[in-house]
Amino acid sequence: MNLIKNFALSTMILAPMTAGAENMFNSLLGKSEDETAAKIESVWRHFFTPGDIALYENPGQKSVYYLDGDDTGFIMDTGSNDVRTEGMSYGMMTVSYTGHGFTDPSCMLPAFLDRWAEIAGEERDFWAGAATAARNHLVESAHPVTGLHPDYSNYDGSAYRWPHAGYDTSTYMYDAIRCAMNIGMDSYLTGKDTERQRDVMRRMLRFFKNDGFTHAHFAIDGTNPSGGYSRGMDGSNAVGAIALAHSDVPGDRELATEFVQRLWDAEPPTGKYRYYEGMVYFLSLLHVSGNFSLDFN
Repeated sequence: MNLIKNFALSTMILAPMTAGAENMFNSLLGKSEDETAAKIESVWRHFFTPGDIALYENPGQKSVYYLDGDDTGFIMDTGSNDVRTEGMSYGMMTVSYTGHGFTDPSCMLPAFLDRWAEIAGEERDFWAGAATAARNHLVESAHPVTGLHPDYSNYDGSAYRWPHAGYDTSTYMYDAIRCAMNIGMDSYLTGKDTERQRDVMRRMLRFFKNDGFTHAHFAIDGTNPSGGYSRGMDGSNAVGAIALAHSDVPGDRELATEFVQRLWDAEPPTGKYRYYEGMVYFLSLLHVSGNFSLDFN
């Protein structure tokens, strides 16, 4: 079981607490370190206690982790019925779709790119420039009123509808929920764009609160709402709220506390589509609790 646990957790980049990382469950909600550790352990057991692959589509199923023999296993995308390398590739995303001429704001990971600029054997200036470009894009692609990002965008930040997709990629939908997490992650790990990131998150979180935490999909101007607010959104938006936790603007800390409380109260998802929203939810718990690290040593 220890081998299984180490494998599963390594895919989610769980590492010893980053120097200076803050447990927002403690500082904003008053939860103890023991309570926080118990919460994370419980959620880990929910998703990574090995399941029965023959039952993975059944209602109420929890696990996304399955054994394949005595010493190997895999994480199942239960929604798409396949096995993916996203657990590793999340930390290896590039800043554009090469050859397509557009990009995906949720793939903008300036904190990772900054870290690569520090440790790369060569082309450190390139990675530093990429970090700056990614940081800028997360601001430029956010709607000026709602703060919502599109799933796909042009390089100037404007929303882009890819004609070959099966849905309107110029809307806030599937990928875009991760943008708040990318902003919050960069805010607390690097602190290089604090004011602009606070402005984006202030707009976005107020938008979701005003919507009553009801919908999941929107045109980026906030019109045409559909779908149901998800546990993945509870997670990612709570990470984004970290950007507001130490703001001097009245109401920002209260707003951050509300979103962190929502994450604490949210139950991990079950059933057919537990993989995507569940992994975003679990990764968000690591960020908000101060247990996420970019230490690759």
